[in-house]
Amino acid sequence: MINTSKTLSALSLGLCITLAGGAFSRADAAGDAAQASIALSNSFAGNTWRQQMITIWNQAAKDAISQKLIAKTKVVNADNSAPQQASQLENLILEGWKAIAIDAASPTALNGAIQEACDQGIVVVAFDAKVTAPCAYNVVYDYQNVGRLPAQFLADKLNGKGNVLVVRGLAGTSIDADEYEGAKSVFSKYPGLKIVGMVNGNWTESVAQKEVAGILPALGKVDAVLAQGGGRQLWHLPGLQIRRTGYSADNPGRSQRRAGAVEKTERRNPGRLRHGIVLDGARRVVSGVLGGATSAGG
Repeated sequence: MINTSKTLSALSLGLCITLAGGAFSRADAAGDAAQASIALSNSFAGNTWRQQMITIWNQAAKDAISQKLIAKTKVVNADNSAPQQASQLENLILEGWKAIAIDAASPTALNGAIQEACDQGIVVVAFDAKVTAPCAYNVVYDYQNVGRLPAQFLADKLNGKGNVLVVRGLAGTSIDADEYEGAKSVFSKYPGLKIVGMVNGNWTESVAQKEVAGILPALGKVDAVLAQGGGRQLWHLPGLQIRRTGYSADNPGRSQRRAGAVEKTERRNPGRLRHGIVLDGARRVVSGVLGGATSAGG
């Protein structure tokens, strides 16, 4: 069993598929790099940035295969279902993959399957959404801080007073929970800020618009909308007159304004950074594990 109980910084170590470049240094040394393989278990493929992630993964894998660093890859998508993802992981274990990267539907529901993979000597790296299985690597952002930044921006814009509609992400994921906890930690400092409504938009434009439209008539006055993602078109909804101030986690000073009376902030998904550095980070992580070195503490 490989003990890989560590939490790593996505900013410094990147993400998953590049187990390719160095993850299989042991296989290279043994002269059987052609047998090295890595699979991606993705919990959800229903929005544009997850589709982008899969595209980048496949391109990175194609490059790694062309360089003879790995033999093959595979992507499996669950329909936002932790039981389905756990079943898919069981199948990947039976298929004999050397490593599995996981964007998890739940921080806890996959632990049994993850532990089984580790017991079989399979390297498991959870990224984006963390897991609590002690044998897995977690390569994640500080999503509580990602939630705090736009919430503070909104509080400053409203001078600490107003009614806020919150559009959360995908229910059950650690990302959604952590971002909301970060936002709440800011709101708790401003008694004048009230959360008057909350929906899960699944980080998807069409879902967010549908869910907000369903509760908007019952909310009364809304002074601000705080959206994790998928809320960029909400100002078009009847009854929600918004002066859009688009918060960017990459550049908090940049904003866009539209006619109206209300503020909306939406953190920009850090996916371009997260997936743009995917090839180098986990390569170093896993090559360190396979070579017996300590990659990071956690």
